[in-house]
Amino acid sequence: DPLCKNGSLHFGISETTLQKTVKAATGKTFFEYVEDLRLEKAYSLLKNSDMTINSIAAECGFSSTNSFYKAFKEDISIRPAC
Repeated sequence: DPLCKNGSLHFGISETTLQKTVKAATGKTFFEYVEDLRLEKAYSLLKNSDMTINSIAAECGFSSTNSFYKAFKEDISIRPAC
């Protein structure tokens, strides 16, 4: 995962150490934690901005609008709408 690799380089630790540290602190995998942060930001933008879904997906680091829809739907069981 490039994001995990970048994070480990940023903190000067191995990817394994970063993953274990995140899991110990949050109870979530690194990927789950990052996706939760992305979704939190997306919820805020949906509520407080007039940005399009495509713009919000890109701003929050989702690789595509489809991956954003999927993550959003899995998190709260509905599709996002502005």
